[in-house]
Amino acid sequence: MPDSNKYELFLKRAFGTGKTKISIDVIDEYGDPAGSAIESAFSQDNIDNVKAAVSYSISIFTNAISSHSKKYTSEDSDSVDNFFNRFMDRTFKATTLEDIEEIIDEFENQVITKYYGSCNHGSKLI
Repeated sequence: MPDSNKYELFLKRAFGTGKTKISIDVIDEYGDPAGSAIESAFSQDNIDNVKAAVSYSISIFTNAISSHSKKYTSEDSDSVDNFFNRFMDRTFKATTLEDIEEIIDEFENQVITKYYGSCNHGSKLI
């Protein structure tokens, strides 16, 4: 069974990060503009909204990284942008909550830990 808490925390981190651009901050429940960062929104019946929320969260992180990370260089921008875009494509094509959870796990492991060092509250871009 997919972990709805993981979904909620991913969104809360993204929307909190969108405010500072340089560190991972976690917003309060219902603190995102769409009210999507709640566990109860993570349901198969709501899969289109889940995909939209996860895609937007990926975009927030991607924008912060490409704008502020010292590890993101102009020489690497095309390959890194393509890498980020693959996460977006996979999210749009996802058909189950398990697919979404896998995308969140991979994004956290391959992107957030690389550019922030960890997924913890207060982690800053490196």
